[in-house]
Parts: sequence; C-alpha cells; structure tokens
Amino acid sequence: MNEPSRRPGPLSNLLLTQFLTVVNDNIFKQVVLLIAVSTAVRFQAYAALLFSVPFLLFAVLAGDCADRWSKSKVVYATKWAEVIIMLCASWALASGDPLALGVTLFAMGTQSAFLGPAKYGLLPELVSEAKLARANAKMQATVVAGIVIGTGAAGYLKTGLSEKLYLLGFLLAIIAGIGAFFAHRIGPTRPADPSRTLHWNPIQRFRIGMNRAGQIPGLRPAMLAHSVYWMGGSLLLLSWNELPQILDTSLGNWSAALGSLSLFLAAGALIAGRSLQTGIRPQQVRIGAFGMAIGFGAIAFLPLSPWLIWGSAAIASLFSGMYLVPLRTRVQALAPVDSRGATLGTSQMLDFLGISLASLLRPLLEQIAPGPLTAFLALGLIFLAAGLWFPSRLTRSSTTP
Repeated sequence: MNEPSRRPGPLSNLLLTQFLTVVNDNIFKQVVLLIAVSTAVRFQAYAALLFSVPFLLFAVLAGDCADRWSKSKVVYATKWAEVIIMLCASWALASGDPLALGVTLFAMGTQSAFLGPAKYGLLPELVSEAKLARANAKMQATVVAGIVIGTGAAGYLKTGLSEKLYLLGFLLAIIAGIGAFFAHRIGPTRPADPSRTLHWNPIQRFRIGMNRAGQIPGLRPAMLAHSVYWMGGSLLLLSWNELPQILDTSLGNWSAALGSLSLFLAAGALIAGRSLQTGIRPQQVRIGAFGMAIGFGAIAFLPLSPWLIWGSAAIASLFSGMYLVPLRTRVQALAPVDSRGATLGTSQMLDFLGISLASLLRPLLEQIAPGPLTAFLALGLIFLAAGLWFPSRLTRSSTTP
C-alpha cells in the first residue's frame, strides 16, 4: 500500500487540538482526583483506574478505527464527543455523586482512548520521516503546555468555584468546542485501510498486536519501555497529590508545582527531538531512565521541604523527556503504514496496562509503608530497572541511523 500523502500545513492545527484536549483532561481528572483524595487514598487510586480501564477495553478497537477511516475525521468526531461528555460533567460535579463522577471519568477515558491512535498516527502522515522526531517533540511540548495549565489550574478552580463546580463543566465544554474547530481545520486524510475489520475482543487483538510487533526488530522493546514511562507517571501523579498532607504547602500551590514539572519534561523532549532523526540511541534512553531513577528515588530520602522535593522531581522530569521522545518516534516509524493505527492502539493499551498497574500498586505500597514517600522510592527502582533492562535489548534489536 502506498504511503499516505504528507500535509505539513495541518500540523499546527493538530498541535492546537492536542493542547486543548490535554488542558481539559488534566483539569477535569485532577479535580476529580482532588475530590477523591480528600476522602481516602484508595478512592483516588480507584478514580484513576476508572479513567484507565477504557484504554484497556477500547484501545485496539480505536486503532482499527484509525486505520479504517480517515484519522483526521476520527480526531474531529472524538472532539465533539468530548463536548457532550463535558456538559454531562456539569451535572456530575453539581451532584457530587461519586458514581456520576466515576461514569464521567470512564466516558472521558473512552473518548481519549479513541483519540490516541488517530492523533499519533496522523503525525507520520503530516511530516516526513526525517522530521518525525522533531514533530514528536513539538507534540510533547503541547502536551506539556496543556498539563501545566490544566493541572496548575485544577486546584485553584476546585477551591475558587467551591459550591459552583458545575460551572467547570460548561467551561470545559467550551474549550472542547474550540478544539473541535481546530480539528476540523486539519483537513481530510486518506484512510490507511478502508477494508479493515473491526475487532471487538481486546485480549485477542492485543495478543495479535504484540505478536506482530515482535516480528519487527526494535518495535516491541520500544513499546514496552514506553509503557513503563506511563506506569511511572501515573504513580507520580497519585503520590504527588498526597504530599500536601505532610508538607507545609497549599493544595493550589502544590497542584501548580506539579504542572510546572512538565516544563522540564518539555525541555528534555526538545533536546531529544533535536538530536534524533528516527532511530533510537540506546544510550539516550539509558541516561533518561537513570536520571529519573535518581531524581524520583532521592525524594524518599530528602527532608520534607517543598522546594527540595520539587527540585528533585524537576531534574527527573528533564530526563523523562529524553527517555520518552526516542521511544515514541521509534514506535511510529516502525509501525506498518497500513496498520499504524492498530500498532499505536496496541501500544496505547500497553501504556494503560502500566497506568492501571500503578493504580493498583499505590494502595499496596500504602499497606507496606503508609505515606507517599515509599511510592517515590518505588519510582526510582522502576526506572533503574528500565535503564538496566531495555537499552541492551534495543541495541540488539534495532539499528541507529
């Protein structure tokens, strides 16, 4: 099958769509997590799990949809679904009913699950392969900007709106509508495989996807290493929200501090994007993993100072960008053109298996040693293992241009 025509013009509209999506996701998810953490640590973990489960159920189906239909049209459709979900979120926030909030989180996760393979699959259709790493760095920068604004604003919005949280749903619906406008401006793209059969069995389809990835040198190790990053990121978020309970800082300031960490991730991503074409440099992945291991692991042993903890997390976040971009680029570049969506759907499901594992791991760590600091020690060990395990396998199974 011929390579789809490349359209560099719509890239900026895709980036704007991505930015607004991340803003909405992070504001709503963080507000719900903050509501949950005020009740009990385990409820926060369960809330995060509700957002993750749709990726396990629908990621591979979403990948097939991204191959069967135009990826730009799939992005556009998911943005209008987001508008409807955010309007429903107004009622859930007004009621404060945990079940309603949980259903809304599940719906948001479903929308994001269908958006993921389409938006990341669009990148190789909009830019040349030589520019793919830099485009991924730009995409990550928009993610960072959305996280900074969304996560940073969440604590203040929850406190400021107080008894009028239903207004937040209307605000997020407006933001989603603006995102739909930019998604429409991406323009049409050709379906990669219009005859693709939709697979409804996530377990069987995931197994097939992982087996096919194993037949392409370098692809499956990159997917696995990428999923470890998301498992660690989820554990970081859950643990970070608990730190104000033991630190002398306000909820709003600490939420903003979490968002600011993304600036360092963006810096690391841009460094990686400038130094890469499309191949993995295993040494860069190793440096990124070890940097995260030191930065996150050190938090478990630092004095309970907000500035010291933030500084150590900032260093880890810088190295996380160096770890993430080469892995994401490799997955996109190695995925077959006519099944890029399916490959990215499998990778996305693998990512959220990691995120779901973090949601289950956090309560377990709480039983072993109460408090969030144990989770940061676990983070350090996870990325230490990743730095020791994956680069050697990437070296044996992939080539570096």
